[in-house]
Amino acid sequence: MNANESQTPAAARLDAKRIEAAMQRAVQRALWEHKQLGHHIIVCRDGKVVRLPPEEIQVERPSDG
Repeated sequence: MNANESQTPAAARLDAKRIEAAMQRAVQRALWEHKQLGHHIIVCRDGKVVRLPPEEIQVERPSDG
C-alpha cells in the first residue's frame, strides 16, 4: 500500500493490534535484558520518579518468536 491509498477500518485495527503486540514484546525484551545485565530501570510510582533495582524488575523471560 502506498501513501495515497487508505486502509479499511478493519485493516487499520489489525495493524494497530500488530503494532501494539510488537511494542509489548520489545518492552518485555528490554526489561529482561536490563534485569539479566544487572541494570536498574527508572519508573514512575505514585507520581514520583523511582530507580528500580534489577532484582525488583518483574518480567517473564521473553519468547524468541
